[in-house]
Amino acid sequence: MPPIRLHLLTCAAAALLPLSASAQIKALAKEGESVAGVGLITRVDNFSINNQGKWFLEADTDNANTDADQVLVTNGLTLVLAEGGALLAPAGATLSSFDSIELNDLGDASYNHFLDNTVGSNDDSGIYFNDVLVIQEGALSGAAGFSAGTPYIGFFETKINSSNRIAIMASVDDPNLASTVDRAIVVAEVDGLGALLAETVVAKEGDILPGQTEAVTDFGTGPHSLAFNNAGQLMFVADLAGDTLVDGAVYIDTTVVAQEGQPSPVAGRNWRTLSTSTRLDLNENGDWALNGTLDGDTASDLVIVSSTGFVAQEGQPLTAPGLEIYNYTSFGTGPVLIDDQGRTIYYAQFTDPTAATNKGIFRDGELLVRQGVDTVDGVTINLLRGIQDGYKASSNGKFVVFEAELVGSVEGIFLVDGVGTVTSVPGCTPSLSTLTVTAGSPTLGGTLTYGFDTTAYPTALCWYGIALNGLDLGGGCGLPLPGIGGEILIDVSVPLLATISLPLFVGTPLSLDLPIPAIGGLLGLELNSQAFFLDGTLSAPNLYDLTNGITVVLGL
Repeated sequence: MPPIRLHLLTCAAAALLPLSASAQIKALAKEGESVAGVGLITRVDNFSINNQGKWFLEADTDNANTDADQVLVTNGLTLVLAEGGALLAPAGATLSSFDSIELNDLGDASYNHFLDNTVGSNDDSGIYFNDVLVIQEGALSGAAGFSAGTPYIGFFETKINSSNRIAIMASVDDPNLASTVDRAIVVAEVDGLGALLAETVVAKEGDILPGQTEAVTDFGTGPHSLAFNNAGQLMFVADLAGDTLVDGAVYIDTTVVAQEGQPSPVAGRNWRTLSTSTRLDLNENGDWALNGTLDGDTASDLVIVSSTGFVAQEGQPLTAPGLEIYNYTSFGTGPVLIDDQGRTIYYAQFTDPTAATNKGIFRDGELLVRQGVDTVDGVTINLLRGIQDGYKASSNGKFVVFEAELVGSVEGIFLVDGVGTVTSVPGCTPSLSTLTVTAGSPTLGGTLTYGFDTTAYPTALCWYGIALNGLDLGGGCGLPLPGIGGEILIDVSVPLLATISLPLFVGTPLSLDLPIPAIGGLLGLELNSQAFFLDGTLSAPNLYDLTNGITVVLGL
């Protein structure tokens, strides 16, 4: 790319903002804050956040009635549900306690609630879509994968996607299985109002999974041992009968991605342990991340790996600037997450000899939050929680939320504000040309690699434009123009930040590296990009074809 164009981009963008900015950590909810009509928060527990920044938090309060002191709140500490509150179904039931809490990107939630005032102890839990009961404990399953007359006898986790499908880790009692408690992974499909449309058994105890000779004896039932994306892909960990050296396996649908005794992504090291407590995640592109234990040297056997190539390994040096002198020592018991850009988010402890500052939350080696160093409203973070419900991230990677204790023993959940994102904007008019980000991350001082491709023309000229604002005329639609494929998805009513001419397209995708200046004032800047192709022969019915758009928010 011509250096003059990089210079123009740098100067144009930098002129828009002051030259001092950094990632901010904001409090979402803290001990002592009031939940209207219930009481003051005394403890924070499980939470979830979606791509729009909507979050749910389960918390305890100081309500004098201990059967009514738990709450579920959302942005602004608005009450969503309260312990002891009446439910729409089953008739007469009230909420006893919360278990699984998940949000999708449409703002819909799936829950596993424990119930009071039901008939007995064999029907006192249920799977809910928002406030609608989907499956109650004791109900007979209609899924073809079970024997007739199979009841649900308990539930663990739920995961909801944006297609109204809920993945459920359930316990059933299939009459054709010898045990009285049989584990199964079921996907329930509901309509937009929560009515159950179908149940599908993905896998169950006694199944022999593809590539195996031994049957499943159990699955990972923890909140981070099951992942479900919008494409309907399901990732889980299974425990098999037989040889304990090879009985742990991680699957995406019917494909093994890791198994005990098999090679890991670390050269020369096989997986030694992939237990049912393995933490894993799956993004919208089918990329995955997980933790496990390798064979060989026990001083370097703990790892976090991903399908995108990232590895954090016990005994290996950190890569965060200024921390390269330290090595990883452990990764806590919290989730292992992967965002839609393929970046892995995890908690780690390292060899900083000062215990107050030797823990942090990382993203692909980049330190997002450091215990004893980072602050919230001027108060230092005293203790990060590298535990089961210690941190979460939206799938687009824009929002990272974590639980921590501040100096003064104030607990809360906090948002890292300053995380970059890359989002494709498809528009509403068909196009034969595409714009993608093929490498890099939207971080200050980093580089994004853009890819340009078209099937509209065998040869073509291509231009690329960057604007401050996207163009949305409603419903995600841009402006279509007669005789042109695609639609305008960036605001061209004001001068663009940059326009770049690419080499002649001759059937092979074009590539462009775009360095991002390391200027603090650019943090949080939104850049909207689009490309268009011109038929090189000037003979096609539509001479121009516009690509989809790409929206980038610059982060740290």
